[in-house]
Amino acid sequence: LGRLLHSAVTEVHLGTGAVIKLLAFQDWSPNVYSFTTQRIDMGRDSSVEMLNVALGGHLTKGATDVVLSGSGARARVLGLCFGDGEQQFDHSTLQDHQSPDTTSDLLYKGALKERARSVFTGLVRVHKVAQRTDAFLTRRDLLLGAESKADSLPILEIEANDVRCSHAAAVGQVDEEQTFYLTSRGLEPGDAEKLIVMGFFEDLLNRAGFAPLREQIKRSIERKLERGSAPASPVSS
Repeated sequence: LGRLLHSAVTEVHLGTGAVIKLLAFQDWSPNVYSFTTQRIDMGRDSSVEMLNVALGGHLTKGATDVVLSGSGARARVLGLCFGDGEQQFDHSTLQDHQSPDTTSDLLYKGALKERARSVFTGLVRVHKVAQRTDAFLTRRDLLLGAESKADSLPILEIEANDVRCSHAAAVGQVDEEQTFYLTSRGLEPGDAEKLIVMGFFEDLLNRAGFAPLREQIKRSIERKLERGSAPASPVSS
């Protein structure tokens, strides 16, 4: 097959006191180019919990905007990507606090093998009227290959003066001592890598409130580790 295109838009409007959980999971074949947009508009005292999981495709580009337009709105946004071969992931997020007493907490993680690459841009925006805002943004990347690469750009735009806000981004490689310890205990290198990757994602998945689906997500990650790298995307049209 030639290249395939996937394009999707998800738009959710939450009324007063509404509660929603949203899971987006993709494990596309390696010839898929995926472009997605998510926008959540939150009313007063509403709550959202989101989990975005990206495992497949050749190019995945996703934008997630959470607009806390009503006072008392609360959002938890989680995301992970796991790439190998020549996969590319490009994610952007927006936490837009437009009213007082709102809270958002975002954690995204990525693990990359071989020549896989990820780009992440996260923006926390707090408007002048959005006093007593709590907003947190964290991105973590784990590089498993000598040629894998991750770039992150977390941004804060704060106009209010009574807020608690933070942003952080970190890129790291596998600790050689950790790998040596695991292999010295009799594990094969592939099994050691599996333990490291699953441990890296463990805290994020445990924070997600999708208990019936967490084990399925873990099994999907394990299957990808076991089957090896995705083949390169075809060049034919």
